[in-house]
Amino acid sequence: MKLTLKKVLPIAGAFVLYQFYKLYEFGNSIIYKPIGVGFKGLGTKDFILQIQMEILNPTNRSLKMRGLDGTISYDGKVLSSFSTDPFLIKKGRSTFTLNFKFDSEESRKTLQSLIASGSKMKPLQVELRKKIPYFTTTEKFNIDVVQEGLKFLGS
Repeated sequence: MKLTLKKVLPIAGAFVLYQFYKLYEFGNSIIYKPIGVGFKGLGTKDFILQIQMEILNPTNRSLKMRGLDGTISYDGKVLSSFSTDPFLIKKGRSTFTLNFKFDSEESRKTLQSLIASGSKMKPLQVELRKKIPYFTTTEKFNIDVVQEGLKFLGS
């Protein structure tokens, strides 16, 4: 029996869609969790907010990421952005650091005044774009700098 193109194309299309769905499902099963906040280089030009992140990959597979990028904002105002190179997420737990460089005078002053306000400070909003092969998903979370406690990490 001969398979015609009309029969093969829908089957191949369904298979490709299923594989994309499984990749999307796998990418979303990986858990990203902030575990610490600190500052590095509190000089006038080198001001970096570092957020220590934990990745939990509950599967037995690894995932090649095209990278991460995102923004950190306060009250809807973007203060800084970040971007990473491509990397591999291995099975199990691992950690990495998001470095938010505050290179504009305005964003540095905003963050310094927020830190000075102490317990009155609202959480910072982080938008994390996860670049999975072929598409990107977005995750948003808050960093409560007051509750997490700030650590000076040196320069």
